Amino acid sequence: MLQIIAACAAAVACSSEAVPPLAHASSGGCAPLMAPAREREPLSQLLRRLADTQGFRLEYWAADDPPVRHGGGSAVEVIGALARDANMVVHYAPQPKGCAAPWRVSAVWVLRTGAATLPTARAPLAPALPDPATDAFLHAHGMAPPGPAAPGSGAAR
Repeated sequence: MLQIIAACAAAVACSSEAVPPLAHASSGGCAPLMAPAREREPLSQLLRRLADTQGFRLEYWAADDPPVRHGGGSAVEVIGALARDANMVVHYAPQPKGCAAPWRVSAVWVLRTGAATLPTARAPLAPALPDPATDAFLHAHGMAPPGPAAPGSGAAR
């Protein structure tokens, strides 16, 4: 309750341009909600502000920084909407009990886009070497080990 009163007093004392559009009416460690954006801002700036306020890790590796506008809500909703148009990896963690939403954002990685970031072809993995202990375990439990049948056994492995 005291946090709500302090946040309201701070919002009244400051101009609307100095206060980022975040609702500070959270309690018990729950992630606060964001008010809808009035203007576009660079994606990196929005994510940095969210990361500072919500306490998640942010790695921004993209070369571009498009201007974005969000419709407000929780960080999960805002980042989820932004992720449709960006190459992002988002990691979630459970929120404390009693919060309205069960999940919070714990890390965001904004990756580069384009052909330069596509993985290159790799050589196929080498086949696994036979393991006598694994083969014995599989035989003891009525299963055939993977791979070709032993010569002269008459059964496929």
